[in-house]
Amino acid sequence: MSQTRRLRTEGKRKVGSKPDADVQSRNRLRLSPGAEKILVLLLVAATLAGLYFDFSLALMYPLTSDMANAGLFPMEVMQGNFEYVLPANNPYIFTDYIIHMVIQPLTGYSHVALALTGYGIFVMIVLSGAALVWRLAGRVEAAAAAAMIANMPFMGLIYVLYPLYHNGTILFILLSLLVYYSDRPPLRLSFRSRVLIIGVLQFLGVFSDTLMLPLFTAPLMAYAAYRILKQRMAKETEKGDGEKEDSPVLLLASAVPALIIYVVKSRIGQLWPGGPILAASGADLGSPGNLFQHTEMLYYYFAGLINNAGGIFIAIILLFLVVATILDRRDRFLHAVLVLGGLFMIIGFMSMDIAGDPARYLTPISIMALIVAATWTMRRDVGYLPLVAVTIIVLAGAWPNGSVIFEDTDPDFIRNQQAFVTLLESENITHAYADYWTANVYTYLSGGKIMIEPVNVEDDKLRFQMMNSAPRWANIWPDGTDTRPVVIALADSDLDAWAKKVNENHPPEEIHEFEGGWIYVYNGTLPAWPAGE
Repeated sequence: MSQTRRLRTEGKRKVGSKPDADVQSRNRLRLSPGAEKILVLLLVAATLAGLYFDFSLALMYPLTSDMANAGLFPMEVMQGNFEYVLPANNPYIFTDYIIHMVIQPLTGYSHVALALTGYGIFVMIVLSGAALVWRLAGRVEAAAAAAMIANMPFMGLIYVLYPLYHNGTILFILLSLLVYYSDRPPLRLSFRSRVLIIGVLQFLGVFSDTLMLPLFTAPLMAYAAYRILKQRMAKETEKGDGEKEDSPVLLLASAVPALIIYVVKSRIGQLWPGGPILAASGADLGSPGNLFQHTEMLYYYFAGLINNAGGIFIAIILLFLVVATILDRRDRFLHAVLVLGGLFMIIGFMSMDIAGDPARYLTPISIMALIVAATWTMRRDVGYLPLVAVTIIVLAGAWPNGSVIFEDTDPDFIRNQQAFVTLLESENITHAYADYWTANVYTYLSGGKIMIEPVNVEDDKLRFQMMNSAPRWANIWPDGTDTRPVVIALADSDLDAWAKKVNENHPPEEIHEFEGGWIYVYNGTLPAWPAGE
Protein backbone atom coordinates (compact mmCIF):
# COMPACT_ATOMS: atom_id res chain seq x y z
CA MET A 1 0.00 0.00 0.00
CA SER A 2 1.37 3.45 -0.90
CA GLN A 3 2.18 6.00 1.79
CA THR A 4 -0.49 8.34 0.39
CA ARG A 5 -3.17 5.69 0.69
CA ARG A 6 -2.03 4.78 4.19
CA LEU A 7 -2.35 8.40 5.26
CA ARG A 8 -5.75 8.67 3.65
CA THR A 9 -7.12 5.59 5.41
CA GLU A 10 -5.36 6.04 8.74
CA GLY A 11 -8.32 7.80 10.30
CA LYS A 12 -10.65 4.96 9.31
CA ARG A 13 -8.72 2.04 10.71
CA LYS A 14 -9.74 1.89 14.30
CA VAL A 15 -13.29 0.85 14.83
CA GLY A 16 -15.05 3.80 16.48
CA SER A 17 -12.03 6.11 16.28
CA LYS A 18 -12.73 9.77 17.00
CA PRO A 19 -12.30 12.43 14.29
CA ASP A 20 -9.39 14.82 14.66
CA ALA A 21 -10.05 17.41 17.38
CA ASP A 22 -8.88 20.30 15.18
CA VAL A 23 -11.33 19.28 12.45
CA GLN A 24 -14.14 19.12 15.00
CA SER A 25 -13.23 22.54 16.36
CA ARG A 26 -13.26 24.14 12.90
CA ASN A 27 -16.74 22.74 12.20
CA ARG A 28 -18.33 24.07 15.40
CA LEU A 29 -20.17 27.32 15.96
CA ARG A 30 -17.82 29.84 17.48
CA LEU A 31 -19.38 31.28 20.62
CA SER A 32 -17.58 33.24 23.28
CA PRO A 33 -16.81 31.24 26.45
CA GLY A 34 -19.41 33.29 28.32
CA ALA A 35 -22.11 32.74 25.70
CA GLU A 36 -21.39 29.01 25.57
CA LYS A 37 -21.60 28.78 29.36
CA ILE A 38 -24.96 30.59 29.36
CA LEU A 39 -26.23 28.24 26.64
CA VAL A 40 -25.19 25.20 28.66
CA LEU A 41 -26.86 26.61 31.79
CA LEU A 42 -30.11 27.22 29.88
CA LEU A 43 -30.09 23.68 28.53
CA VAL A 44 -29.34 22.26 31.98
CA ALA A 45 -32.22 24.33 33.40
CA ALA A 46 -34.49 22.93 30.68
CA THR A 47 -33.31 19.42 31.60
CA LEU A 48 -34.08 19.94 35.29
CA ALA A 49 -37.49 21.40 34.45
CA GLY A 50 -38.19 18.41 32.22
CA LEU A 51 -37.12 15.97 34.91
CA TYR A 52 -39.45 17.72 37.36
CA PHE A 53 -42.36 17.32 34.94
CA ASP A 54 -41.34 13.69 34.39
CA PHE A 55 -41.29 13.08 38.15
CA SER A 56 -44.81 14.46 38.49
CA LEU A 57 -46.07 12.44 35.53
CA ALA A 58 -44.51 9.25 36.90
CA LEU A 59 -46.59 9.62 40.07
CA MET A 60 -49.71 10.54 38.08
CA TYR A 61 -49.88 7.60 35.68
CA PRO A 62 -52.23 4.74 36.64
CA LEU A 63 -50.81 1.40 37.69
CA THR A 64 -51.14 -1.39 35.11
CA SER A 65 -50.85 -5.14 35.50
CA ASP A 66 -47.64 -5.13 33.46
CA MET A 67 -46.19 -2.64 35.96
CA ALA A 68 -47.56 -4.61 38.91
CA ASN A 69 -45.47 -7.63 37.90
CA ALA A 70 -42.40 -5.62 38.91
CA GLY A 71 -43.73 -5.81 42.46
CA LEU A 72 -45.52 -9.16 42.42
CA PHE A 73 -42.54 -11.20 41.24
CA PRO A 74 -40.25 -9.84 44.02
CA MET A 75 -43.12 -10.40 46.47
CA GLU A 76 -43.31 -14.06 45.47
CA VAL A 77 -39.52 -14.46 45.66
CA MET A 78 -39.39 -13.00 49.17
CA GLN A 79 -41.98 -15.60 50.19
CA GLY A 80 -39.64 -18.31 48.94
CA ASN A 81 -41.49 -18.92 45.69
CA PHE A 82 -39.35 -18.36 42.59
CA GLU A 83 -41.89 -19.95 40.24
CA TYR A 84 -43.31 -17.17 38.11
CA VAL A 85 -44.28 -17.47 34.46
CA LEU A 86 -42.57 -14.81 32.34
CA PRO A 87 -42.82 -14.26 28.56
CA ALA A 88 -39.71 -15.68 26.89
CA ASN A 89 -39.72 -12.73 24.52
CA ASN A 90 -39.13 -10.24 27.34
CA PRO A 91 -38.61 -11.72 30.82
CA TYR A 92 -36.73 -8.50 31.84
CA ILE A 93 -34.67 -10.41 34.40
CA PHE A 94 -31.35 -8.56 34.03
CA THR A 95 -32.56 -5.29 32.51
CA ASP A 96 -35.33 -4.49 35.01
CA TYR A 97 -36.26 -7.14 37.57
CA ILE A 98 -32.78 -7.19 39.08
CA ILE A 99 -33.40 -3.59 40.25
CA HIS A 100 -36.96 -4.16 41.46
CA MET A 101 -35.83 -7.27 43.38
CA VAL A 102 -33.82 -4.97 45.63
CA ILE A 103 -36.03 -1.90 45.90
CA GLN A 104 -39.48 -3.47 46.24
CA PRO A 105 -38.80 -5.58 49.38
CA LEU A 106 -36.92 -2.68 51.00
CA THR A 107 -39.89 -0.35 50.49
CA GLY A 108 -42.62 -2.77 51.55
CA TYR A 109 -43.77 -3.25 47.94
CA SER A 110 -44.75 0.39 47.66
CA HIS A 111 -46.43 1.49 44.44
CA VAL A 112 -44.76 4.89 44.89
CA ALA A 113 -41.34 3.21 45.02
CA LEU A 114 -42.32 1.23 41.92
CA ALA A 115 -43.11 4.42 39.99
CA LEU A 116 -39.96 6.14 41.27
CA THR A 117 -37.82 3.17 40.21
CA GLY A 118 -39.12 3.52 36.67
CA TYR A 119 -38.39 7.24 36.91
CA GLY A 120 -34.89 6.52 38.23
CA ILE A 121 -34.13 4.29 35.24
CA PHE A 122 -35.31 7.10 32.97
CA VAL A 123 -32.96 9.55 34.71
CA MET A 124 -30.11 7.12 34.02
CA ILE A 125 -31.20 7.05 30.37
CA VAL A 126 -31.00 10.86 30.25
CA LEU A 127 -27.54 10.86 31.85
CA SER A 128 -26.27 8.02 29.64
CA GLY A 129 -27.48 9.78 26.51
CA ALA A 130 -25.80 13.01 27.59
CA ALA A 131 -22.55 11.19 28.44
CA LEU A 132 -22.53 9.51 25.03
CA VAL A 133 -23.03 12.80 23.18
CA TRP A 134 -20.36 14.50 25.33
CA ARG A 135 -17.87 11.86 24.20
CA LEU A 136 -18.81 12.31 20.57
CA ALA A 137 -19.27 16.08 20.32
CA GLY A 138 -18.97 18.30 23.40
CA ARG A 139 -20.66 19.68 26.48
CA VAL A 140 -23.15 21.92 24.67
CA GLU A 141 -24.31 19.00 22.56
CA ALA A 142 -24.49 16.81 25.67
CA ALA A 143 -26.67 19.38 27.42
CA ALA A 144 -28.88 19.53 24.31
CA ALA A 145 -29.29 15.74 24.34
CA ALA A 146 -30.24 15.75 28.02
CA ALA A 147 -32.75 18.58 27.50
CA MET A 148 -34.43 16.89 24.54
CA ILE A 149 -34.70 13.46 26.18
CA ALA A 150 -35.89 14.89 29.51
CA ASN A 151 -38.57 16.88 27.69
CA MET A 152 -39.96 14.10 25.54
CA PRO A 153 -43.71 14.76 25.12
CA PHE A 154 -45.89 12.81 27.51
CA MET A 155 -47.38 10.76 24.63
CA GLY A 156 -44.03 8.99 24.25
CA LEU A 157 -42.74 9.60 27.75
CA ILE A 158 -45.16 7.11 29.25
CA TYR A 159 -43.22 4.28 27.64
CA VAL A 160 -39.97 5.12 29.44
CA LEU A 161 -41.50 5.97 32.81
CA TYR A 162 -43.58 2.82 33.22
CA PRO A 163 -41.61 -0.01 34.84
CA LEU A 164 -41.18 -3.05 32.57
CA TYR A 165 -41.80 -1.07 29.37
CA HIS A 166 -38.37 -1.69 27.79
CA ASN A 167 -36.75 1.24 29.65
CA GLY A 168 -34.09 -1.07 31.09
CA THR A 169 -33.38 -2.26 27.55
CA ILE A 170 -32.87 1.33 26.36
CA LEU A 171 -30.37 1.81 29.18
CA PHE A 172 -28.49 -1.35 28.14
CA ILE A 173 -28.27 -0.08 24.55
CA LEU A 174 -26.91 3.30 25.65
CA LEU A 175 -24.39 1.66 27.99
CA SER A 176 -23.24 -0.56 25.11
CA LEU A 177 -22.73 2.51 22.93
CA LEU A 178 -20.84 4.26 25.72
CA VAL A 179 -18.52 1.26 26.01
CA TYR A 180 -18.06 1.16 22.23
CA TYR A 181 -16.91 4.78 22.21
CA SER A 182 -14.65 4.34 25.26
CA ASP A 183 -11.59 4.56 23.02
CA ARG A 184 -10.78 8.07 24.22
CA PRO A 185 -10.23 9.93 27.51
CA PRO A 186 -11.34 10.21 30.26
CA LEU A 187 -12.03 6.45 30.32
CA ARG A 188 -10.03 4.68 27.63
CA LEU A 189 -10.51 0.94 27.25
CA SER A 190 -8.69 -1.43 24.95
CA PHE A 191 -10.62 -2.72 21.96
CA ARG A 192 -10.73 -6.27 23.33
CA SER A 193 -12.08 -5.02 26.67
CA ARG A 194 -14.79 -3.04 24.92
CA VAL A 195 -15.79 -6.02 22.78
CA LEU A 196 -15.97 -8.26 25.86
CA ILE A 197 -18.17 -5.83 27.80
CA ILE A 198 -20.42 -5.24 24.80
CA GLY A 199 -20.74 -9.01 24.35
CA VAL A 200 -21.85 -9.45 27.97
CA LEU A 201 -24.34 -6.57 27.74
CA GLN A 202 -25.78 -8.03 24.53
CA PHE A 203 -26.10 -11.51 26.04
CA LEU A 204 -27.88 -10.27 29.18
CA GLY A 205 -29.92 -7.72 27.23
CA VAL A 206 -31.21 -10.07 24.53
CA PHE A 207 -31.97 -12.75 27.12
CA SER A 208 -33.99 -10.20 29.09
CA ASP A 209 -35.67 -8.49 26.15
CA THR A 210 -35.64 -9.57 22.50
CA LEU A 211 -36.12 -5.92 21.52
CA MET A 212 -32.37 -5.41 21.95
CA LEU A 213 -31.75 -7.80 19.04
CA PRO A 214 -33.16 -5.64 16.21
CA LEU A 215 -32.23 -2.36 17.87
CA PHE A 216 -28.58 -3.06 18.71
CA THR A 217 -27.25 -6.55 18.00
CA ALA A 218 -28.41 -6.76 14.37
CA PRO A 219 -27.10 -3.24 13.52
CA LEU A 220 -23.79 -4.10 15.22
CA MET A 221 -23.46 -7.25 13.11
CA ALA A 222 -24.26 -5.36 9.91
CA TYR A 223 -21.80 -2.60 10.76
CA ALA A 224 -19.06 -5.08 11.66
CA ALA A 225 -19.64 -6.94 8.38
CA TYR A 226 -19.40 -3.63 6.52
CA ARG A 227 -16.09 -2.84 8.26
CA ILE A 228 -14.73 -6.29 7.41
CA LEU A 229 -15.65 -5.80 3.76
CA LYS A 230 -14.07 -2.34 3.69
CA GLN A 231 -10.88 -3.63 5.28
CA ARG A 232 -10.60 -6.44 2.78
CA MET A 233 -11.20 -4.10 -0.13
CA ALA A 234 -8.51 -1.75 1.19
CA LYS A 235 -6.22 -4.68 2.08
CA GLU A 236 -5.95 -3.40 5.65
CA THR A 237 -6.08 -6.83 7.29
CA GLU A 238 -2.84 -8.18 5.84
CA LYS A 239 -0.27 -9.64 8.22
CA GLY A 240 1.86 -7.15 10.07
CA ASP A 241 -0.64 -4.36 9.53
CA GLY A 242 -0.46 -3.33 13.18
CA GLU A 243 -4.24 -2.81 13.46
CA LYS A 244 -5.22 -6.46 13.64
CA GLU A 245 -6.30 -6.14 17.27
CA ASP A 246 -9.03 -3.75 16.21
CA SER A 247 -10.41 -6.13 13.62
CA PRO A 248 -14.21 -5.89 13.46
CA VAL A 249 -14.27 -9.69 13.34
CA LEU A 250 -14.08 -9.57 17.14
CA LEU A 251 -16.96 -7.10 17.20
CA LEU A 252 -18.99 -9.46 15.04
CA ALA A 253 -18.10 -12.36 17.33
CA SER A 254 -19.43 -10.45 20.35
CA ALA A 255 -22.95 -10.92 18.98
CA VAL A 256 -22.74 -14.72 18.84
CA PRO A 257 -23.72 -15.39 22.50
CA ALA A 258 -26.71 -13.05 22.11
CA LEU A 259 -27.86 -14.89 18.98
CA ILE A 260 -27.53 -18.25 20.72
CA ILE A 261 -29.55 -17.17 23.75
CA TYR A 262 -32.21 -15.67 21.46
CA VAL A 263 -32.64 -19.02 19.70
CA VAL A 264 -32.74 -21.16 22.84
CA LYS A 265 -34.48 -18.99 25.44
CA SER A 266 -38.00 -19.80 24.22
CA ARG A 267 -37.10 -23.51 24.56
CA ILE A 268 -35.52 -23.36 28.00
CA GLY A 269 -38.77 -23.56 29.96
CA GLN A 270 -38.03 -23.51 33.68
CA LEU A 271 -34.66 -21.94 34.44
CA TRP A 272 -34.13 -24.34 37.35
CA PRO A 273 -36.41 -26.63 39.38
CA GLY A 274 -38.76 -24.34 41.27
CA GLY A 275 -37.44 -21.29 39.40
CA PRO A 276 -38.91 -18.81 36.90
CA ILE A 277 -40.57 -20.27 33.81
CA LEU A 278 -40.05 -18.77 30.35
CA ALA A 279 -43.13 -19.32 28.18
CA ALA A 280 -43.78 -18.48 24.53
CA SER A 281 -45.83 -15.33 24.06
CA GLY A 282 -48.30 -14.49 21.33
CA ALA A 283 -46.84 -10.98 21.17
CA ASP A 284 -43.41 -11.97 19.90
CA LEU A 285 -41.86 -9.18 17.87
CA GLY A 286 -40.82 -10.36 14.44
CA SER A 287 -41.82 -14.01 14.68
CA PRO A 288 -39.95 -15.85 11.86
CA GLY A 289 -43.11 -17.63 10.78
CA ASN A 290 -44.87 -14.32 10.19
CA LEU A 291 -42.23 -12.44 8.18
CA PHE A 292 -43.81 -9.65 6.09
CA GLN A 293 -47.31 -11.07 6.62
CA HIS A 294 -48.72 -7.98 8.33
CA THR A 295 -47.99 -5.02 6.08
CA GLU A 296 -50.82 -3.11 7.76
CA MET A 297 -48.50 -2.72 10.75
CA LEU A 298 -46.49 -0.15 8.76
CA TYR A 299 -49.19 2.35 9.68
CA TYR A 300 -48.65 1.64 13.38
CA TYR A 301 -44.90 1.95 12.89
CA PHE A 302 -44.93 5.46 11.47
CA ALA A 303 -47.86 6.56 13.63
CA GLY A 304 -45.95 5.35 16.69
CA LEU A 305 -42.84 7.32 15.75
CA ILE A 306 -44.90 10.48 15.21
CA ASN A 307 -46.72 9.89 18.49
CA ASN A 308 -43.46 9.53 20.41
CA ALA A 309 -42.11 12.72 18.80
CA GLY A 310 -45.15 14.68 19.91
CA GLY A 311 -46.71 15.32 16.51
CA ILE A 312 -45.96 15.54 12.81
CA PHE A 313 -44.33 19.00 12.99
CA ILE A 314 -41.75 17.98 15.59
CA ALA A 315 -41.21 14.65 13.83
CA ILE A 316 -40.28 16.53 10.63
CA ILE A 317 -37.85 18.82 12.48
CA LEU A 318 -36.23 15.83 14.18
CA LEU A 319 -36.03 13.99 10.85
CA PHE A 320 -34.25 17.00 9.31
CA LEU A 321 -31.66 17.03 12.09
CA VAL A 322 -31.09 13.28 11.89
CA VAL A 323 -30.69 13.23 8.09
CA ALA A 324 -28.31 16.21 8.18
CA THR A 325 -26.24 14.55 10.90
CA ILE A 326 -26.01 11.24 9.05
CA LEU A 327 -24.99 12.97 5.81
CA ASP A 328 -22.14 14.53 7.80
CA ARG A 329 -20.70 10.97 7.97
CA ARG A 330 -19.33 11.07 11.51
CA ASP A 331 -19.94 8.55 14.29
CA ARG A 332 -20.99 5.92 11.75
CA PHE A 333 -21.66 3.19 14.27
CA LEU A 334 -24.12 5.41 16.16
CA HIS A 335 -25.84 6.22 12.88
CA ALA A 336 -25.91 2.53 11.93
CA VAL A 337 -27.63 1.67 15.22
CA LEU A 338 -30.33 4.26 14.53
CA VAL A 339 -30.89 3.66 10.80
CA LEU A 340 -30.51 -0.12 10.73
CA GLY A 341 -32.37 -0.48 14.02
CA GLY A 342 -35.24 1.44 12.48
CA LEU A 343 -35.19 -0.74 9.35
CA PHE A 344 -35.07 -3.98 11.32
CA MET A 345 -37.99 -2.75 13.43
CA ILE A 346 -40.01 -2.23 10.23
CA ILE A 347 -39.44 -5.92 9.45
CA GLY A 348 -40.37 -6.77 13.03
CA PHE A 349 -43.59 -4.78 12.83
CA MET A 350 -44.64 -6.45 9.58
CA SER A 351 -44.06 -9.80 11.30
CA MET A 352 -46.18 -9.12 14.40
CA ASP A 353 -49.42 -11.03 14.69
CA ILE A 354 -51.01 -8.52 17.07
CA ALA A 355 -51.10 -4.74 17.24
CA GLY A 356 -51.35 -4.28 21.01
CA ASP A 357 -49.69 -1.01 21.93
CA PRO A 358 -46.84 -1.00 19.38
CA ALA A 359 -45.67 2.57 20.03
CA ARG A 360 -43.79 1.28 23.09
CA TYR A 361 -41.46 -0.71 20.83
CA LEU A 362 -40.41 2.50 19.08
CA THR A 363 -39.39 4.63 22.07
CA PRO A 364 -35.75 3.45 21.81
CA ILE A 365 -35.64 4.68 18.20
CA SER A 366 -37.06 8.04 19.26
CA ILE A 367 -34.42 8.45 21.96
CA MET A 368 -31.63 7.38 19.59
CA ALA A 369 -32.89 9.97 17.07
CA LEU A 370 -32.68 12.68 19.73
CA ILE A 371 -29.13 11.62 20.60
CA VAL A 372 -28.02 11.63 16.96
CA ALA A 373 -29.67 15.03 16.40
CA ALA A 374 -27.95 16.47 19.48
CA THR A 375 -24.49 15.75 18.05
CA TRP A 376 -25.23 18.29 15.28
CA THR A 377 -26.37 21.09 17.62
CA MET A 378 -23.25 23.23 17.24
CA ARG A 379 -22.36 22.51 13.61
CA ARG A 380 -21.55 25.72 11.79
CA ASP A 381 -22.38 24.52 8.26
CA VAL A 382 -25.91 25.93 8.39
CA GLY A 383 -25.46 28.59 11.04
CA TYR A 384 -27.77 28.53 14.03
CA LEU A 385 -30.43 26.37 12.38
CA PRO A 386 -29.60 23.15 14.31
CA LEU A 387 -29.57 25.05 17.61
CA VAL A 388 -32.93 26.63 16.80
CA ALA A 389 -34.34 23.21 15.86
CA VAL A 390 -33.13 21.72 19.15
CA THR A 391 -34.75 24.60 21.05
CA ILE A 392 -38.08 24.00 19.27
CA ILE A 393 -37.96 20.28 20.12
CA VAL A 394 -37.28 21.03 23.80
CA LEU A 395 -40.07 23.62 24.07
CA ALA A 396 -42.52 21.44 22.12
CA GLY A 397 -42.10 18.70 24.71
CA ALA A 398 -41.90 20.91 27.80
CA TRP A 399 -45.07 22.88 27.02
CA PRO A 400 -47.60 20.00 26.96
CA ASN A 401 -45.87 18.23 29.84
CA GLY A 402 -46.06 21.36 31.97
CA SER A 403 -49.68 21.94 30.96
CA VAL A 404 -50.66 18.46 32.12
CA ILE A 405 -48.97 19.02 35.48
CA PHE A 406 -50.19 22.53 36.24
CA GLU A 407 -53.72 22.20 34.87
CA ASP A 408 -54.24 19.04 36.93
CA THR A 409 -57.13 17.97 34.72
CA ASP A 410 -56.48 14.23 34.98
CA PRO A 411 -58.09 12.20 37.77
CA ASP A 412 -56.02 10.69 40.53
CA PHE A 413 -55.76 7.22 39.02
CA ILE A 414 -53.83 5.63 41.86
CA ARG A 415 -56.23 6.97 44.49
CA ASN A 416 -59.16 5.51 42.57
CA GLN A 417 -57.37 2.18 42.31
CA GLN A 418 -56.64 2.19 46.04
CA ALA A 419 -60.30 3.02 46.71
CA PHE A 420 -61.27 -0.15 44.85
CA VAL A 421 -58.99 -2.19 47.11
CA THR A 422 -60.71 -0.57 50.10
CA LEU A 423 -64.09 -1.56 48.63
CA LEU A 424 -63.02 -5.20 48.34
CA GLU A 425 -61.73 -5.18 51.91
CA SER A 426 -64.98 -3.64 53.20
CA GLU A 427 -66.92 -6.48 51.56
CA ASN A 428 -64.56 -9.06 53.14
CA ILE A 429 -63.44 -10.24 49.71
CA THR A 430 -60.00 -11.82 49.98
CA HIS A 431 -60.10 -13.99 46.86
CA ALA A 432 -61.58 -13.28 43.43
CA TYR A 433 -61.22 -13.84 39.68
CA ALA A 434 -60.71 -11.15 37.06
CA ASP A 435 -59.05 -10.63 33.72
CA TYR A 436 -55.30 -10.07 33.69
CA TRP A 437 -55.50 -6.29 33.35
CA THR A 438 -57.53 -6.10 36.55
CA ALA A 439 -56.14 -8.97 38.59
CA ASN A 440 -52.45 -8.21 39.04
CA VAL A 441 -53.01 -4.51 39.75
CA TYR A 442 -55.20 -5.09 42.78
CA THR A 443 -53.34 -8.11 44.09
CA TYR A 444 -50.24 -5.91 44.16
CA LEU A 445 -51.93 -2.83 45.64
CA SER A 446 -53.39 -4.95 48.44
CA GLY A 447 -49.91 -6.20 49.30
CA GLY A 448 -51.03 -9.75 48.52
CA LYS A 449 -53.80 -9.65 51.14
CA ILE A 450 -56.39 -9.97 48.37
CA MET A 451 -55.61 -12.67 45.83
CA ILE A 452 -57.22 -11.92 42.48
CA GLU A 453 -56.46 -14.70 40.04
CA PRO A 454 -56.07 -13.73 36.37
CA VAL A 455 -58.48 -15.69 34.16
CA ASN A 456 -59.80 -15.70 30.63
CA VAL A 457 -62.84 -17.30 29.06
CA GLU A 458 -62.33 -20.36 26.88
CA ASP A 459 -65.15 -22.61 25.66
CA ASP A 460 -67.55 -20.84 28.05
CA LYS A 461 -65.40 -21.81 31.02
CA LEU A 462 -62.90 -19.88 33.11
CA ARG A 463 -59.27 -20.76 32.58
CA PHE A 464 -56.39 -19.63 34.75
CA GLN A 465 -53.99 -17.38 32.82
CA MET A 466 -50.46 -18.61 33.42
CA MET A 467 -48.53 -15.78 31.76
CA ASN A 468 -47.18 -13.21 34.24
CA SER A 469 -48.48 -15.12 37.24
CA ALA A 470 -47.35 -17.61 39.87
CA PRO A 471 -48.59 -21.17 39.22
CA ARG A 472 -49.29 -21.59 42.95
CA TRP A 473 -52.17 -19.12 42.60
CA ALA A 474 -54.08 -21.84 40.73
CA ASN A 475 -54.09 -24.04 43.86
CA ILE A 476 -57.25 -22.26 44.97
CA TRP A 477 -58.88 -22.63 41.58
CA PRO A 478 -62.69 -23.16 41.44
CA ASP A 479 -62.48 -26.87 40.65
CA GLY A 480 -65.10 -27.83 43.21
CA THR A 481 -63.48 -26.47 46.37
CA ASP A 482 -64.24 -22.76 45.92
CA THR A 483 -67.88 -22.64 47.01
CA ARG A 484 -68.18 -18.85 47.19
CA PRO A 485 -66.39 -17.55 44.09
CA VAL A 486 -66.17 -13.83 43.34
CA VAL A 487 -65.84 -12.49 39.80
CA ILE A 488 -64.73 -8.94 39.01
CA ALA A 489 -65.87 -8.03 35.50
CA LEU A 490 -65.17 -4.80 33.66
CA ALA A 491 -68.01 -3.48 31.51
CA ASP A 492 -68.08 -4.76 27.92
CA SER A 493 -65.24 -7.23 28.54
CA ASP A 494 -65.25 -10.92 27.59
CA LEU A 495 -65.51 -11.77 31.28
CA ASP A 496 -68.52 -9.46 31.64
CA ALA A 497 -70.30 -11.14 28.72
CA TRP A 498 -69.52 -14.58 30.20
CA ALA A 499 -70.76 -13.56 33.68
CA LYS A 500 -74.06 -12.23 32.34
CA LYS A 501 -74.59 -15.50 30.49
CA VAL A 502 -73.81 -17.52 33.65
CA ASN A 503 -76.12 -15.29 35.70
CA GLU A 504 -79.13 -16.47 33.69
CA ASN A 505 -78.95 -19.96 35.25
CA HIS A 506 -76.72 -19.24 38.22
CA PRO A 507 -77.68 -15.82 39.61
CA PRO A 508 -75.15 -14.32 42.03
CA GLU A 509 -76.01 -13.81 45.69
CA GLU A 510 -74.57 -10.31 45.65
CA ILE A 511 -73.82 -7.73 42.98
CA HIS A 512 -71.66 -4.71 43.74
CA GLU A 513 -71.40 -2.04 41.08
CA PHE A 514 -68.26 0.06 40.81
CA GLU A 515 -67.12 2.61 38.29
CA GLY A 516 -66.46 0.62 35.15
CA GLY A 517 -67.89 -2.77 36.09
CA TRP A 518 -69.42 -5.20 38.56
CA ILE A 519 -68.43 -7.55 41.38
CA TYR A 520 -70.42 -10.80 41.35
CA VAL A 521 -70.49 -12.98 44.48
CA TYR A 522 -71.79 -16.50 43.80
CA ASN A 523 -72.92 -19.42 45.94
CA GLY A 524 -71.54 -22.60 44.43
CA THR A 525 -68.84 -23.40 41.92
CA LEU A 526 -68.57 -21.88 38.46
CA PRO A 527 -67.87 -23.47 35.05
CA ALA A 528 -64.10 -23.68 34.96
CA TRP A 529 -61.21 -25.69 33.62
CA PRO A 530 -59.52 -27.89 36.25
CA ALA A 531 -56.52 -26.36 37.95
CA GLY A 532 -53.35 -26.65 35.93
CA GLU A 533 -55.09 -27.13 32.59
